[in-house]
Amino acid sequence: MTGWTPQRIPITLQPHQGEALDSWIEAYARRLRCCSRELLDTIGLEDAALVRMVAILTDHEAQALAAATGLTPEALLGMTLQRFNGLAVCIDPTSRALRHPPAWRRQTGSRFCPACLREGDGRWALTWRLPWTFACPQHHRLLADTCPGCHRRVVAHRPLIHSDNTGPARCTNSVANPSRQGWRAPNCGHRLTSTLTRPLPTGGLVLAAQLHLNRILDQGAHTTDPATRQHAVQTLLELHTLAYKALAALHTGQPLPEQARQVLRECGDDLPPRRQALDSCPAHTVAVGTTIAVAAHTDTSETADELLKWIINSDRHLRRPPEPHNLLKAWRQASPELIGRILHILDSRLHTHQRLAYASTTARPRPPDATDEQIRSRAARVPTLIWPAWALRLTPTNRISHQPVTAMQATLAALLLIPGTRLTYQQATQHLGGITSRRADAVFRYLTADQTTQVLRQLTDLATRLDTGECPIDYTRRRALFPPATTSTDQAALDAVHAEHGWQPPSTLQRHIVNHHLATLLTATHSTHHTPTVRRGSADGWNPLLIALPTPIRNLIQQHARQMLKRHRIREPLTWQPRPPDPPVAWAGIDPPTIDPAPFAAPVAP
Repeated sequence: MTGWTPQRIPITLQPHQGEALDSWIEAYARRLRCCSRELLDTIGLEDAALVRMVAILTDHEAQALAAATGLTPEALLGMTLQRFNGLAVCIDPTSRALRHPPAWRRQTGSRFCPACLREGDGRWALTWRLPWTFACPQHHRLLADTCPGCHRRVVAHRPLIHSDNTGPARCTNSVANPSRQGWRAPNCGHRLTSTLTRPLPTGGLVLAAQLHLNRILDQGAHTTDPATRQHAVQTLLELHTLAYKALAALHTGQPLPEQARQVLRECGDDLPPRRQALDSCPAHTVAVGTTIAVAAHTDTSETADELLKWIINSDRHLRRPPEPHNLLKAWRQASPELIGRILHILDSRLHTHQRLAYASTTARPRPPDATDEQIRSRAARVPTLIWPAWALRLTPTNRISHQPVTAMQATLAALLLIPGTRLTYQQATQHLGGITSRRADAVFRYLTADQTTQVLRQLTDLATRLDTGECPIDYTRRRALFPPATTSTDQAALDAVHAEHGWQPPSTLQRHIVNHHLATLLTATHSTHHTPTVRRGSADGWNPLLIALPTPIRNLIQQHARQMLKRHRIREPLTWQPRPPDPPVAWAGIDPPTIDPAPFAAPVAP
């Protein structure tokens, strides 16, 4: 309180903790035996309106009120909705009118707690005006939405100039004047302290949800850190989306989780009505939807996951088609953590390509967001035929016998481009030279569900590692510089090696095999530019694993490949393969370090 000045009203009235500005001014006017309009006129605010002042208080209004009442301008500003602007309400800065809020529908007036009005001499809490306030933690009851007398939302102040003075805890809504005599519109005047409201169990989910929301609102409204306030805004948006979908899920006929049934029991076993597009929601509806949303969003237990799964799967039944991009439209501003939980829930219902694109098999699922530049950058780090060691790891041992090896390598390499992107399989193969036309699902057709998940998870994790720049080889450059169809070894050098070891001159087939190995060594690309369709039970005729090159020939190929790189001033290792993840993981195929080379070396030993 400030000192006494000539403008100071000699009678004072302290506001209650958390009271709204218009409620305090109306109570002050009753204390002075006048109406709020007369009080404002007396202190020089002839053009002021309480409905605008409680939203945003101008500097002139704050100074006039401070001079007349002794409250500081800061205390007066704290009694307005201004600090909740953009968080729980939206206020037009010019007209100071309340617009459509970020969550729920805009409603005039205020909810109220009859017990609080009775104990507080008719004073109205500011937070009752917020769409997120639906319960009174002090008296363990849902708030009332309307006056039982006129069945309309109530405001804390005298709404019109020509109306009766207000009484404490009485409805201020104007009703039709039954007579044409007089110029004052009579107020409803119903005693609001007699309004019946629904009791809530102490320590229940509904009251816990209200307390949780109060903490979010209080933190977002009083912080000076923009990041903290934005986090509060985002959390409220996520809760509103969850609540909206939970209310819709209640009417889908899906079995309710136990927590959802408990929320309904706490709210009287009344099922909220179906929401229409422009419906405003009473406190009961907001309480049911928000409590379910808070339980699914905040808790990290299996129960919360079950609740979130029920919401997402129910929403999926309402979407046509139930594709991930449709299901995630409402979650564009959600946190990565929540989107990840949603994608984990959807994983079992996604196609193989979608599971890769959304990384739903990994610990960090996310919507596809890779740019064209990022796609080209990853393509430069991926060989046309995936690295041999990784082909072994990712190809299940019980299915490799009737899969052409190069086709498998080409397919796995193309799939490696898809995580985090919106590429189709055909577009991915074009980025790697268009080596194969085989369908991607041929890789997974005979795999078990666990094997498929293992392969997809390892491909996605490997793609993430490649995006960090781990690969020292630019395969895009090599594919352009060394086309397999034109890449060949030095024929004279090959003839010299044969003569040196007393071998017959190389045949056309042997020269082709050597050229094939050179092209594969440089670019990891199949020399024939396509993988022919191979019948079940047959083998790939150009599988390098089936051809045991003599060591001198292999050395010649490697020497020639290094010379070609040096000629183009390429300072890269000739070959490279990504390290396996650490710690070790479960593979669908075979981890090369576990293979004993002795049984393989014996048949081809001289």
